[in-house]
Amino acid sequence: MDYDSDDAGSLKSDGTNYLLWSYMMRNFEIEGELWDYVSGLATRPDPKNKKYLNLIKHWESMNATALSIIDLYVDRSLKKLLANINSAKDAWDYLAWLYAHHDESNLAKTYRLEREIEAVKQSGFPLTGLYCFLQCYWQQLDEMEPKELSDLESYKK
Repeated sequence: MDYDSDDAGSLKSDGTNYLLWSYMMRNFEIEGELWDYVSGLATRPDPKNKKYLNLIKHWESMNATALSIIDLYVDRSLKKLLANINSAKDAWDYLAWLYAHHDESNLAKTYRLEREIEAVKQSGFPLTGLYCFLQCYWQQLDEMEPKELSDLESYKK
């Protein structure tokens, strides 16, 4: 991966960099309360609630903000796929379904992550940003390690 910007937030998803993109979005672009709208923790208010009009305005505003951030950080080809989606959660879930590759084996996922790590280049990117990208990949590789290995003394060394 070649990055020509020194701003970590300028990373756009084109589908090939989904794991890194989703990490960057969760940790740098869609933080705090906005993440509740993307993750589904903040749900559409109940119309029976007496404060429904105020609650729905707030929900729609926050949802629209989260959705616009997602839209801002995707490639033009992905914008077309998201054009008819009105919920930040639905857009996030759709992109995850398209690109997260939940069905691939650990061996294939490990191979893909290792190839992506090898392709990372600094290219004017600040060292701290580069470290952040690599840390994301390393964390994903660590999570895929078999739990039994952590008990082996030779592996720990």
